[in-house]
Amino acid sequence: MKNYFGLLFAALFGLASCTMTTEGEDPYVSGNYVQDVFVRFENVEQDVPDTRADEAGKTSTDKVSFGSGYLFFVTSQENIKLCYRISPKGGTSTNLDQLVINVDDFWGKASGASGYPFQNVSGEVTKVYIIGNMPDAVAEATVRAKTTLTELKKIAVPLPGQNNINYVTMDGIGALTNSSDGNATHKDVSITLNPLCARIEIAKITATGAVTDFKLRAIYVSHFYSKMALNETNDPATQLLFILAGGGADYDKDYKLMSDVAAGTDVLAATKSKVAAAAKGVWGYQFFPGKNANRVPPRVIIKLTDIVSSIGTYGNPQYLNVRGFKTTSDPNAPAMALSRGKVYKIDDLQFKENDLSSVPNPADITLTVKVSVTPWVVTIVKPVM
Repeated sequence: MKNYFGLLFAALFGLASCTMTTEGEDPYVSGNYVQDVFVRFENVEQDVPDTRADEAGKTSTDKVSFGSGYLFFVTSQENIKLCYRISPKGGTSTNLDQLVINVDDFWGKASGASGYPFQNVSGEVTKVYIIGNMPDAVAEATVRAKTTLTELKKIAVPLPGQNNINYVTMDGIGALTNSSDGNATHKDVSITLNPLCARIEIAKITATGAVTDFKLRAIYVSHFYSKMALNETNDPATQLLFILAGGGADYDKDYKLMSDVAAGTDVLAATKSKVAAAAKGVWGYQFFPGKNANRVPPRVIIKLTDIVSSIGTYGNPQYLNVRGFKTTSDPNAPAMALSRGKVYKIDDLQFKENDLSSVPNPADITLTVKVSVTPWVVTIVKPVM
C-alpha cells in the first residue's frame, strides 16, 4: 500500500542583493533574496474514512487521506526556515501571520491548477518537507521548536495515533528543480508522501492435516514498536510483546489496535468447513517496521480452543505462533525484512496439527548442537555350524 502524493511548486524569484551570510545560513544566498512559491497537490484524498480491525482489505489503488499536517521550507544545509501548520477541517482558521492554514483553504487552491501561493519565501529554500496526519499527542510547540531537519526527524510518532488506516502519519521531501516551462525563475518539486507505518492483514485461517475443527478466540500482534521516530530509527526499549502472564503490551487499553479478542465465550468468526474468515474482509493491524538492519519484525499469536483432530486431543487453549513473513513457498526461507508503506496480506493462514502449541509467543533461544561419531565396535565371532 504505497501511496503517492505529487506536489508541484512554481517559484518566482524576486530581485536579490549580494550581501554577507551569517553563520548557519547557506552560502552565496542573501537573506533578502525571496521567492514566491505556489503549492499544488495531485492525486490526494482529503476525506477521512474510518476504521480498523475487521474491515475491508487495502489495495494498491487506495490512498491515505490528508487531514492535517505541517509544511516546512528547508535550506540546502537542512535548516528549517519556516514551518506552516495545516490545521484540520473545522479547526483553527487560516492566519498567515501565525503560520497557520486551514486545510479547507489550503485544499481548494492546492488541489487546483494555480496552486497555493506562498509569497516572499527566503531564497535560501531549496527543499520542501511535509508531514501529514501527525497525531495530536505530538504537540505543535514540539514540532515548531525544531530548527533543523535532523532534529525534526527525531520526533517520535506514537503507534496509537495510527489506529485509522486511512489517517496514518506520512511524510516526504523533495528538492526544487527547474520548471519544464523553460522559465529560469520557475521551480518545481515532486514529493512522495509515504506512510511511516506498515500493515498486516489476515483474511482467513484454515485448518489442514488432521485438524478438522477449531474455535478462533483471539489474535494478538507482538514485538511491535510503541512509537517510531520520523527517521525510522528502531529503539529496542519501545518494543512491546504479548506476555500471557502480564507485563507486556496492554491490549485492553493503549494497544487495542494490536489485537482482536472475542468477548466471553464468543468467537471472532464462526468456523465453516475448517475455515474462520473475517466477516468484512480482513483482520488488519498497523505497525512501525523501522529500518535498522537488526530490527525485529512483529509476530502474530492466534488463540484457538476446541481443537478437533483425527489423531488425538488437545487441551485449551492452543496457539499458533507466527514468527515472521515470507513471499516464497520455500519452507526453509528466512523471515523477510518489512518496510513502511506496505500491506503484508495473508490471504489464507493455513495450519496443521504440528503448528499448534500450548505456549504462546515463546522466547527465541540460541541452540548449540554438538555431534560425535561413535567408532565402530569390532567383535570377533566364531560361526555356529
